[in-house]
Order: sequence, then structure tokens, then C-alpha cells
Amino acid sequence: MVKPTIAYEMWRFISKHHKGRARAVPVHVLCTHFGMTDKEVRLAVRGLVMIGYPIGSGNRGYYTIKSKEDLSAAYNMRLRHAIGQLQAARKLKNSQQVNAILGQLSLLEVETRRKEDE
Repeated sequence: MVKPTIAYEMWRFISKHHKGRARAVPVHVLCTHFGMTDKEVRLAVRGLVMIGYPIGSGNRGYYTIKSKEDLSAAYNMRLRHAIGQLQAARKLKNSQQVNAILGQLSLLEVETRRKEDE
């Protein structure tokens, strides 16, 4: 878990130096600046966004949302990500390989119970 003070300092850094999509800061720069891993930076930014800080993300990195265009781009990026996650979940649920594995597990459970009952 990222300390709230570090997340807030990250917000201050992004909001001061990276206003708008054109001035996005790459993740590796934030990692170096704050001494954090890639995952820690992403979690910190996600936490800030979830409580309402106007941070957008894109291929170039993170930025402060300063215009309707920035907001639209950030919204569309998150929407595409969410749709991708839902599609992956649906494919996982409908996967023949997963169903085959679950079917095999069911058979193993039945065999194990039979042996326990003997």
C-alpha cells in the first residue's frame, strides 16, 4: 500500500509539471522521482483518481486534466480498459479449457469423496 502522503506528493508533482495530455509524465519518471515500483505508481495514481483527483492517463503517461479534450481522452481510455476487462472476463467464463479443467476437478472431487466414504 502506498502512503497517502506520497500519493499526495505525486499529485502535486503531476499537477504542477504535467498539465494536459501533451505534457504527460511517463511512469518510469515517477518511479525514479518517488523511488517506487511501476506497480506502486499505478496503484497510487488509481487511488488518487478514485477519490476524485483529475488525473488522466494515456500512452505517454499521466497528466492533469485541464480541458474538455483531456477529459474526453481520459474517459475514453478508462472506458476502453473497462470494456477490455469485461471481454476478458466473458472469455474466461466461456473458455472450453477452463470448463474442461473444472470438469476434471469435479471428477477428482467425486473420486476423492468416494475413497473417503469407503
